[in-house]
Amino acid sequence: MTTKKLFERIDSVSIKNLTKKFDELYAVNDLDLDVIGGELLILIGGSGSGKTTTLKMINRLITPDSGSITINNIDTKEFDEVTLRRNIGYVIQEIGLFPHLSVKDNIGLIPKLEGWKEEKILKRVKYLLKLVDLSSDIFLNRFPKELSGGQQQRVGLARALAMDPRLLLMDEPFGALDPILRKQLQEEFIKIKKDIGRTIIFVTHDIDEAFKLGDRIAIMSNGKLIQVGTPEELILNPKNKLVANLVDADHKFRHIENLKTKDLMTPIDKKYKISADLTVKKTKDEMVKHNIELSIVVKDGKLIGCISLSDLFDKKPKETIKKLIKKPYTFHINDNLSESLLEMKKQKQFIAIIIDENVPVGIIYANEILLNLL
Repeated sequence: MTTKKLFERIDSVSIKNLTKKFDELYAVNDLDLDVIGGELLILIGGSGSGKTTTLKMINRLITPDSGSITINNIDTKEFDEVTLRRNIGYVIQEIGLFPHLSVKDNIGLIPKLEGWKEEKILKRVKYLLKLVDLSSDIFLNRFPKELSGGQQQRVGLARALAMDPRLLLMDEPFGALDPILRKQLQEEFIKIKKDIGRTIIFVTHDIDEAFKLGDRIAIMSNGKLIQVGTPEELILNPKNKLVANLVDADHKFRHIENLKTKDLMTPIDKKYKISADLTVKKTKDEMVKHNIELSIVVKDGKLIGCISLSDLFDKKPKETIKKLIKKPYTFHINDNLSESLLEMKKQKQFIAIIIDENVPVGIIYANEILLNLL
């Protein structure tokens, strides 16, 4: 019998008051956490923090003592356990490939149990091997013992994707690999993530891995959620010392690759914005009134350019400022901060305007940013 497809897409995974005890010890204690459809959410924490137990309760490998888990607002308890698991991909550190089955049969096992025809299984397996950067000509009929650790992990990921699940659970999938291979697979996984466009909940104990892969990161300790946010939010606004220590918030320069221009920009106050239709006199009067030497020129809220007070001297008072406007150096709010600073250094610029949909929203000063990061 073919398993019913439960989700055409994942809009949300919501965990409410989730609790699990083993004997008298809380593995997960009153956990509330919402996962946004399409995101890669990292669960991170030390040993015993509850992250793996949480993951296993999502696909009902472990039954919670209380609380609820809903997918698209439907309680997972309403689904048949086997049907639920076949609709959720699951990748673990130990991989769990069947040693007596070939790569093809490992990946195609669930489709075969689902009654797929051999031709359809083979087509799917070849597609997935290509997705995880393994040649089907070379690896299709090999057995797990003939594969390296990295190759086995790729096959494990391909197997988890065999039924095209909309939700993927990953429990320290790269944890047992050497550092160089681990970084290589992280890079490959970033590409795969973009290709498959799925909702992913990913457990790790490595903060660098979390920053590299995660859209948001949920930090757990002693079965409780401590803080959830983007890498930038955790670095710049850690909730407590535990979070600060985990993300090494005191050394922000270490994380510059994870920051965007919006994270350290200075918001533009209304007084800095002037209309492109103003005269030289009116512009000068406004700048003197507000004690500023640089104004951002806008039209219908959109950035036109900038003008400095010195540009207005010796100009005709009734003349409009349109011909005096200079083209500013700009970046988008989501541009990488490190790359933006390097570009400013290359162009010998110390100030840049940050825009969102061509609306000026902030300013970055290269020297000030570097001081804030040290």
